[in-house]
Amino acid sequence: MSGVPVTIVQLPAVTPDAADSLPLWDQSAGLTGRSTVTGMGNVFALLTGAVFTGTVNSTDILGVLKNDNGAGGGGRVVANRNPNASTPAAGSFSSQNVNGGSVRLWADASNIWRTATSDPTFATDTGGTVVGAQTSSLDQKDVAGDPLPPEEVLALIAEGAAAVRRFQYKAVTWIDEVTGETMTGARPSGGEEFSGVVVDYAGRYGTDVDEAHPNGKSLNTINVTGDLLIAVNYLAGRVAELEARLETAVAAIAGTLTNFEEPPAEGAQ
Repeated sequence: MSGVPVTIVQLPAVTPDAADSLPLWDQSAGLTGRSTVTGMGNVFALLTGAVFTGTVNSTDILGVLKNDNGAGGGGRVVANRNPNASTPAAGSFSSQNVNGGSVRLWADASNIWRTATSDPTFATDTGGTVVGAQTSSLDQKDVAGDPLPPEEVLALIAEGAAAVRRFQYKAVTWIDEVTGETMTGARPSGGEEFSGVVVDYAGRYGTDVDEAHPNGKSLNTINVTGDLLIAVNYLAGRVAELEARLETAVAAIAGTLTNFEEPPAEGAQ
């Protein structure tokens, strides 16, 4: 900076509001102007390497702009860890559910994604629940009663077996930003063919119900596992019972044959 510094004295201290303005000089245009405090905050937020303390808020969307990075990756949102030497903690993402409750998302030390209602710390790195899984501990459940009887379970399993189909997941579609046309991409899982339950045909084994999907949108692995355990246990018991009855019958036949005496030959004395 060149020239003689000018000191402005006797100006009162003020606390700026979002609508207050700051003077600016446009060097290229040779003009003076002004920008609101909010506007300046947006400028600062866009500066490369800008570091803020506290919370940076947006009333709508906080986005990462698209950029042509050649063969590199796309935009990233980074939540760095707490690098404390004794009690490090994972970085996390926070979102409010529809009721205003706060939910965290983070990757634990073994790269398993987890979710909980509180910040992950060194002590709770493997707390919460694994994303995509449901907790199976009693303290998280209100038990409604005993399971269905085995005969009913077997009928439900037969219904589920009848709902098995070979299928591929539908290809990903999106709207082209320039043309507005619907574009079609690759199928998930590399187009692999599966053989599994289509829950539209077997409501017992569907979950995540809504108006458009009265039988659910996802496979209910809890019901599938529970029913299979009951069925296998029941059938194993039936097999053991039949084996015992067969063993008893074979023993009885063997005893009869042992005591059997052939009739004397014709004409024998």
